[in-house]
Amino acid sequence: MPDDQAPAKGEKQARFEDLLEFPTAFKFRVVCAALPKVAERATACLERITGSAASVVGTQPSRNGTWQVVRVETTVVSADQIRLAYDELAKVDGVRMVL
Repeated sequence: MPDDQAPAKGEKQARFEDLLEFPTAFKFRVVCAALPKVAERATACLERITGSAASVVGTQPSRNGTWQVVRVETTVVSADQIRLAYDELAKVDGVRMVL
């Protein structure tokens, strides 16, 4: 994390464990190429990690149509599962970033 975004000295950075009660429904925002199978691959990745159904709850194309933001919701049981999902989604072909 860059120094300008780091918490001030003595300030604690918020963590998933502090903000959420588990299990919970969680939405991942996946920025990916506007290709037919990318959303399917992201959804399948989340289903594999969480062991529960994942569904696309919305998409938003970029202005020029090259990229899209896909919102995928699934049930997570721990903060570690969220972190793992972020890491694994970033490896999916066509995914640019996960928010």
